[in-house]
Amino acid sequence: MKGEGEMLLALSRKDAAGTGPKARSAWVLINCALTVLLLAASGTCLSASTLGLADARGCPGAIARVAVHLALDAGVQADGLTFRLQVSANGGSSPLASPLDFEAGDVAAPSFKNSDATYLRVAWLRIDPALTGTTLIGNLLVLIPAAAEPGNSYTVHIADVQANNGLNPVSVNAGLDGTLVVTCCQAEDCDDGDPCMTDSCDAATGQCVHTPGAAVEVGIARFGVPAKAEVGERAELDVLIENSGCSDASVQCTVRRGRRVVGTKRLTIREGQVSRVTFPYKYSRGDAPRVCFTATVLAAGDVNPTNNQATGCTNVR
Repeated sequence: MKGEGEMLLALSRKDAAGTGPKARSAWVLINCALTVLLLAASGTCLSASTLGLADARGCPGAIARVAVHLALDAGVQADGLTFRLQVSANGGSSPLASPLDFEAGDVAAPSFKNSDATYLRVAWLRIDPALTGTTLIGNLLVLIPAAAEPGNSYTVHIADVQANNGLNPVSVNAGLDGTLVVTCCQAEDCDDGDPCMTDSCDAATGQCVHTPGAAVEVGIARFGVPAKAEVGERAELDVLIENSGCSDASVQCTVRRGRRVVGTKRLTIREGQVSRVTFPYKYSRGDAPRVCFTATVLAAGDVNPTNNQATGCTNVR
């Protein structure tokens, strides 16, 4: 039919030569109709058969699956197929390090497979029965780096699509690029290193949620007492208290000599600050030759009480 159409087109051009405007207009219409017939006969430009990709999600350190579907025009069959997939990291996303892989879907395993960390080519030399309609060819397998963070993404590109039915080529278009987005799977995937944030993973959206926390954490940064002292000498016992929590803290600080309370003070320490508390003390004969003091801080809801006590000793003569 193609040869006949081309011949008719040549004849119509010859017949139109030297004619008037009406004849030339008629020739234009004939020309358009014949062009459509030629395109339909060639079977290439008008094909809607497509090999497409589905968008996908995956977790850090886990294998993500990107589905590949073949949709053939009505009445079209294919028993051979080959294509290439390429994955590229977007923006500052962690680069892929492990070779790509492919698992077959509604067809047998591919006859040929070759890949590296960003490239994969697969081919089926003979598919029986021949494919028709829409078929899940399989899934591109991508191992997402453990260092990848939720929000990282990768573009999956499909190219070099070739199909055939026996010895006859089948026209198949490459679909649009797919996007693989890294999402969270557990709270650990969302740790932003901020101790004042409660990190969680929204299972429905795969997005990280960071909620400001109000954890209280106070501790003694240093307890200073004189190393030596004379009987009757007066000195100051210094307590440095650090608030490394996520909110201002109301703190009670007490210094004891054995069971005897040297002094107690209450104060509010702002988040991230260090405050100094001093307690005057006069050494007595009962302190010789050595006396020890214990400083203790208390705060409601303190999440780490292990650093709330310190001891210092003085040699007395």
